[in-house]
Amino acid sequence: MFYLRRLDSGLLTYQLISHIIGHLCIFKEIPIKERIVMLLNRNKLKLKDVKAVIIDYRDNLGDTKDSDIIEKEEINKILECRKKKKKKTFK
Repeated sequence: MFYLRRLDSGLLTYQLISHIIGHLCIFKEIPIKERIVMLLNRNKLKLKDVKAVIIDYRDNLGDTKDSDIIEKEEINKILECRKKKKKKTFK
């Protein structure tokens, strides 16, 4: 019930925007990511905040519909891609 109240209060919009940001950040074009990071910083947010919202969204998707399962797999791909890019950056 608490989760439903959060959705009614705008959480779904926030989750969808975070999902879109996640997709944009895995593109190879660095200026897009830099722009996103700059805009997040203006609002005192970081990419890890967006990642936390994406993970929360993924964890609250159902397991019964094929569309939910496919969406979970896509989210996992986004998160994995972010991990791989981070490892390459720090080497």
